[in-house]
Amino acid sequence: ATLGGPIMRDKVWFFVSGEYIDNKAQPDGAFFPWNYKGTNYIGKATWQMTDSHRGVFKYSADPAEIPGGNTSRFVFPDAKSLQEQGGDVWQAELNSVLSESLLLNAQVGIVRGYLDAGPENGDLNRSGHTDFDTLYDYNNYFNAQFSDRDRDEIRVNSTWFVDQFAGSHEFKAGIEYSDLFTSSANFYPGDAYIIDINSYDPETDRFSEPGVDFNDYNGDGY
Repeated sequence: ATLGGPIMRDKVWFFVSGEYIDNKAQPDGAFFPWNYKGTNYIGKATWQMTDSHRGVFKYSADPAEIPGGNTSRFVFPDAKSLQEQGGDVWQAELNSVLSESLLLNAQVGIVRGYLDAGPENGDLNRSGHTDFDTLYDYNNYFNAQFSDRDRDEIRVNSTWFVDQFAGSHEFKAGIEYSDLFTSSANFYPGDAYIIDINSYDPETDRFSEPGVDFNDYNGDGY
C-alpha cells in the first residue's frame, strides 16, 4: 500500500509505503513449517525550503521473524528455531544551488540492524540434543546468536561548472565518512550441545539402549 501527496502546496510533500509478507513452506515429512513473516515500510518527506535549497528526509525498516527456519523431518517441534532480523534506516539529504555554476549535495545516513536466532521456546538453559544414529534433533534448538550491525555515514560533494577555459568543464569534489560497528554473541543453550550415541524412537519417546552423551564446548564471540 502507498500514499503520498502535498502537505503544504509547492513546499512540503510526503510519501509512505508499507508491505506485509507471510510465506510458508513445509518439506515432506517435516513436523512444522518454515514461516517468513515480515514488514517493509518507508516514509519520506520533501521540503522545498527556498528556490535554491531542497531537503529530503527518509525512514525505512524491514523487521521480520522466521519461526521454523530449521524445519526438517529430522527436527522435532521442541527443537524448533526462531530467527528475528531487520533494521532501521534514517536518511537526510540536502540539495542546494549555491550559484549558477556551483551545486552542493550533502547526505547523512544511520543504519541500525540486527539478527537474532535461537530456540523458539526462548529457553536458553536447556541443551539441544542430536541422536547420532537417527540424526534426530530434539529437546531444544542447539544454537543461540545475537548480533547488531550498525553503520553511520556522511557524504558531501560539490559540482562546479566552468565555461571560460577552453570549452565547458565539470569539476566534482567530495568527502565521505563511514563508521561500521558489529557485535555478536554465539553460544549453546544450556552451555552444551549433546550428541547421543544410541537410537531415538519418536514413536515411544525412548532410546533403544542407554546412551552416552558427548558435551561440546560453549563459545561466545564479540
